Amino acid sequence: MSDNQKFEKDSPAPISRRTLLASAGMAGAALVAGGFLGNSAWGAAEEREHPLASRLCGEDGACPIVFPDVTAMKAHAGTSGEVYITISYVAGAGCGGATYLNRGSDWPQVADGFGNHTDASGNYLELLEEDGIRNIDRYGADPTGANDSWAAIQHVLTHLQGHVTGCGDYSVSKPLVIRSATKLSGSIASTLSTPASKGSFTIRKVGNATVDGADAVLVFGQEGDSVKGIRCVVIEDVSLDSSSEAAYGMWCGRRSSFSISQAEFTRVTIRNCTNGIWLDNSWLVTYNKVSMGAGSSPGVGFYSGYFNSTSNHYYGCYTNSVAISYWVNSTYSSINGCASDGASEVAYRIGNMASINDCGAEFCKVAVQPYYTTKPIQVNNLLVICRGDGTTLVKNYFDNGSTVQTGSAVFYNCTFSANTAAKAALVTYDLYAVEAKKETVQFIDSYVTTYVPSSNSSVFTNVWAYTKIVDATNNHVAIHYGPYKKGIIVADSVLASDTNRYLLTRFRHDGTYVLTLERPESDALNNGANPFDRTLQVKFLLSGGKVALVNESKFDAVQQVTFWQRATHDNYVYVQIKLRGASAPATIQKIEGPGAETRYALSIYETPSNYTQIMPAMPIA
Repeated sequence: MSDNQKFEKDSPAPISRRTLLASAGMAGAALVAGGFLGNSAWGAAEEREHPLASRLCGEDGACPIVFPDVTAMKAHAGTSGEVYITISYVAGAGCGGATYLNRGSDWPQVADGFGNHTDASGNYLELLEEDGIRNIDRYGADPTGANDSWAAIQHVLTHLQGHVTGCGDYSVSKPLVIRSATKLSGSIASTLSTPASKGSFTIRKVGNATVDGADAVLVFGQEGDSVKGIRCVVIEDVSLDSSSEAAYGMWCGRRSSFSISQAEFTRVTIRNCTNGIWLDNSWLVTYNKVSMGAGSSPGVGFYSGYFNSTSNHYYGCYTNSVAISYWVNSTYSSINGCASDGASEVAYRIGNMASINDCGAEFCKVAVQPYYTTKPIQVNNLLVICRGDGTTLVKNYFDNGSTVQTGSAVFYNCTFSANTAAKAALVTYDLYAVEAKKETVQFIDSYVTTYVPSSNSSVFTNVWAYTKIVDATNNHVAIHYGPYKKGIIVADSVLASDTNRYLLTRFRHDGTYVLTLERPESDALNNGANPFDRTLQVKFLLSGGKVALVNESKFDAVQQVTFWQRATHDNYVYVQIKLRGASAPATIQKIEGPGAETRYALSIYETPSNYTQIMPAMPIA
């Protein structure tokens, strides 16, 4: 049992600062709580004559004694029951002022230092906290950052816990260890103050000392602790910084049985660290408006995962110039309204049963990377601003750079914004799968957009119009395009007007499909034709790799619809439509049904390689 614990166990309940101030009247309470005592220093003989001392007297006529700092208070030979007010913890610092009660010499004595003090007569001086809030300045922390505050802050965190607060820029030489039932906070109003000394709460790590091997500003738990499940931690309105680029802002790494749960991080800013927040074995952790700006060696903005991680949620968070913005390998988790700027590797690396909702990614190398998933991750309303040198929309995770880990994803209502250069370099997917771990990627009502300044509007193009892909011939990767409201396929301009061309689309799911190709209404009218006479439509039924043709109509005699299967018998059905080059230089394609998969580029080859034509059943009503 620590000295503080013995003290608390053997002592009567301490008087609160608020109770003390109530006896001093409203004026006295305002003066002490509001910090209007000033920064002037005076001699010991003048202690009782300080002009404010008489204004804080109680009804019994007893007045508090005002000291310039803790050292002066300790030099005073006082008596039990006296009340002391210090202007600063250290002379001239202008911060750390507090109220103390002389408990007398018969109270249990504890080691002097931080919040524990004795006077010249050997009396214990109790620091009176206001509603249990521990201001680290009152325990010797230096808010100017000139001196190492690690010992003072760690003392409060270890022996007192509860609500710990500060107001300044604090230097620490080692990681601070956070344990259960701790709230570390600044003031939300003070975050708007400048300079930093007027309100913001910054913890700045100096050097690269470690705890449990982790070079971090904050570490959750430490080897040797009897309780390894860290619970009920709140960190808000705090900035974490590093003058020597710490490896982590916050860290609860893979150790013997350590975990963190029921934690909240709100309005936290992390700067000049390789990685932002790295939590293994985490659940029920909420991130609100947390931002991360990488140091000179960008790493991971936010990581939650490894083992038994679940129900971690991100709201309105932001990363800038990291390698991987969000690495969320925990089930039942979500990323909501968050942003990633300039991720050099991956914006969102997402694990099993996690989702991305209403987020953005600007100028990332890879937008989404499924990570050890057994079900497709859900990507909803994601905006990606593509890089001019190429953005890949979805890519496998490569473990240690060699072993491929499969993963599937579904994109709903997503927008991929790209200028001319970005469209030319855009990679739809970079995927690889094996027979035992097949993959599916689906784009539903998701488009590539290009802004046109002259018309102040954007042009929308279906994702399947961009055929720059990797491992496109892999039979274990199924790419679904659709359903779409409408998609435009533009003919290859190098084809002669009398050259036949072919559109091949792969279908996997059983069901009824209606595949429609038509020319734009304006194009048909300009040629003096009825738009409804310029339509090809085929309705067919798929069941277990077999095809039943329901009906077929076409607007050109050369048009032809045929059905194919691969020689490898993958049970997919491939529908090929034959067009003449001059028939539809801009053809609108629409698919209604369970969803189409890969659409192969228009080609001059009449018969697909390694395919066998299959004859559909007779038309049915």
